[in-house]
Amino acid sequence: MRSRNSFVNILVSCFSYIFLMLNSFLTRAVFSRQLGLSIAGIEGMFLNVVSMLGIVEMGIGTGIVYKLYKPIAEKDYPQIAVLLKFYKKAYSLIASVVLGCGFVAAFIVPFLVTEDYSKPWLGTMFMMYVFDVLASYLFAHKRAMFIADQKNYVNTLAHTGGQLVSCILQVTSLTLFHSYFLYLIIKVTCTALENVFIALWYRKHYPHIDLKTTAEMDEGERRGLFKNIKALLFHKIGGFSLNSTSSMIIINGAGSLASGLYSNYMMIVNGLFRISDQVFTGIIASFGNLMNTTSTEKSYKNFKSLYFMNYLIYSFFTVSFFTLATPFVRLWIGENGVFPLDTLALLTLYFYVMGMRQSVQMVRTSAGIYRPDQYLPLVEAAINVVMGIILVKPFGVNGVLMANLIEMFIIPFWTHPYIIYKNVFFQSVKTYYQRYVLYAGITLGSLLATQGICSLLPAMGRFTTLVVYAVICLLVPNVVNLILFHRTDEFQYLFHTTTGLLSQFKEALKKRRQSA
Repeated sequence: MRSRNSFVNILVSCFSYIFLMLNSFLTRAVFSRQLGLSIAGIEGMFLNVVSMLGIVEMGIGTGIVYKLYKPIAEKDYPQIAVLLKFYKKAYSLIASVVLGCGFVAAFIVPFLVTEDYSKPWLGTMFMMYVFDVLASYLFAHKRAMFIADQKNYVNTLAHTGGQLVSCILQVTSLTLFHSYFLYLIIKVTCTALENVFIALWYRKHYPHIDLKTTAEMDEGERRGLFKNIKALLFHKIGGFSLNSTSSMIIINGAGSLASGLYSNYMMIVNGLFRISDQVFTGIIASFGNLMNTTSTEKSYKNFKSLYFMNYLIYSFFTVSFFTLATPFVRLWIGENGVFPLDTLALLTLYFYVMGMRQSVQMVRTSAGIYRPDQYLPLVEAAINVVMGIILVKPFGVNGVLMANLIEMFIIPFWTHPYIIYKNVFFQSVKTYYQRYVLYAGITLGSLLATQGICSLLPAMGRFTTLVVYAVICLLVPNVVNLILFHRTDEFQYLFHTTTGLLSQFKEALKKRRQSA
């Protein structure tokens, strides 16, 4: 059942997010052409500031989802109701705090923009992003239930439908009216409709969970939860400093145009992250259930396969990103939107290092282990911000990327794997880094081989170049991995699990056709 649920979540999520990514690229292309790269850079900054406001959430969502795994596995509906009730109350309070902080930020944020734009206009646009976040906060407890119950595909389908409608309306409005305000009105409205769908689906599938219960969370459990939440808050600060301060530093240190270029590339990077996120989000509830119902040895065996899957995904993504980003941006935005090779190389390294953390982060989330290094993210944030401010002036975007890499290699690269190996698997972390070096070396070799083949090809049109390069990227890293790893236990496990689930899926479709 765990494998089947994971498979359904992954299948729905991957197809949905590939579709959504195409929608996003279309919207972004129209947005950049109709409103300009400077406005695109300002939008990137707005999104990062709103992400900063999300620190107020403090990790309650992650903490509650972790707490839900056990009562769901045991079908303890009263305890589920208690947790969701607490979740709902907490997010109502958080929404109020975020709204207040948003109004304050609306007066401050416009002054980060060096270009001559109306400050009240910038403040109003910023508040639209705040309202978009608030629309989701009020329904967060219902989304959490679908995640913990291994039914995240419901959230994914709702998001896909909402974003499809949003894309159609936004592209139309940008083309006809060139209005940033109307673009944002559509964004907020479609987010609200997504959450209405989630609420209706929740009511249909969980009528037995009574959120009007008078029972309250046990005091000891409450204290334990808040200890984890405090730790998660610090981790969120570290994550924010790495992922969300860059645009603010770039726009203030290098201008909105540089920020716009950076935002375009980060849209590609984040699109690839989201695809892999959906794979791991589809698995995470099943892994959490596994860790609560089976032995450490079996959990570790599954982790090794997940780590290998993490590598397979990011070896392919990394080679593809470095090879295809430039021809894609030329086709998508135009020659003026292309980063130089050195910036692309730094961004690719950042992408790979971040991506290879996925399996480790999944285990931490499943096991709810956040306290051992809870204060280190504050150090990470300080290093990243200070180094970014120092390096952005002489090196521009490259300086900010170098700051991100320095921060990652100084602390989380070493601490995160060590913590899960020590506290979850009770094993030496040495094998993790041995595998990491092996995987990184093969990825680099695949990238160089792909670049070498592409360099031998004659000049072609932009679209033809993109298609041909994409075929080479599809073949080279995956063929290399197939040759090198096809006899390993991890490869065989993933292969047999995938083929078995596909057979089950086909059989289910066959039965459904026969009964129709």
